[in-house]
Formats: sequence, structure tokens, C-alpha cells
Amino acid sequence: MKIRNVTAVTLLLIVSLSVWIYFGSPTSVSEFTFMRRVAALKSTYPKAIELREMMPGDWEMVCDSHGYDGPLYIKKYNRTYEPAAPPSDGAWGLIFIRSDGTFTEAVGSCRYPKVELDVNGCKEARSVRLFLTSQVHESCPIYRTQ
Repeated sequence: MKIRNVTAVTLLLIVSLSVWIYFGSPTSVSEFTFMRRVAALKSTYPKAIELREMMPGDWEMVCDSHGYDGPLYIKKYNRTYEPAAPPSDGAWGLIFIRSDGTFTEAVGSCRYPKVELDVNGCKEARSVRLFLTSQVHESCPIYRTQ
């Protein structure tokens, strides 16, 4: 009986890990929700998206955060944020910052969620609208601020 329980627990862990990796290894429920909404863009290719509608929570600022750029210091919060995305071509990272300086990050690429997002620096939450500008490949639309 013990072997059956150990096997069931092991199988459950393997399945859970596989699902976690499949969905881009999100680090929070907010990131999971955001990435699912971004991935859904592929079905409709809207001309513009509002990040406020994509990322849940009470964030007030969003910033690009890429490993090639190094840490990001934001005077308003008197805080330095480590890069969200790895230093890798094609990867993108965003940090969504709340009024107290805490944040949620989201990292993606044309591999997952098969959409590229570019905020072009830091933007206040109320003014973050991204527009479909081009496609590197038909399978990876690019959304940028204007």
C-alpha cells in the first residue's frame, strides 16, 4: 500500500511540474493570469491592448526589465529592481510596481506566450496602451507603446 501512495504522489508531482513549466513557470497567480491573457491575444490579434486590463492587481507603474539592461533603479520608490527577464535574445520582462514599491513580474518570449511586449521604459498604469506594430513571424505578434 505504501508503494502505491508513493507512486501516486510522485506522479502528481511530475504532472504538476509539467503543467507549471508548460505555462511559463509563473511565480504568482497574477503572473499566471497575465500570461494566460497575453497568450489569448493570439486568437484575435487586437490592434491595441490595455495592460491595466491584462494584469490584475493595484499596480501603478510598469517597466521593461531585461537581463541585458541590468538592474533598474527607480527614484520614486528608492529601490533597485533586478532584471525580470534573462539576458537572452527574444525574451522580454515586465515589472508591475505597486505604490509601496513591491512588484509582480512577468517574463515571456516568442516561445511562450508567443507574443512580444515592449513598454519602452517605464510607464504609469493609466497610460499603458500597446499597439500591434509588426510580426517577426506570423506566430509572434509584437505590441509596443507609441
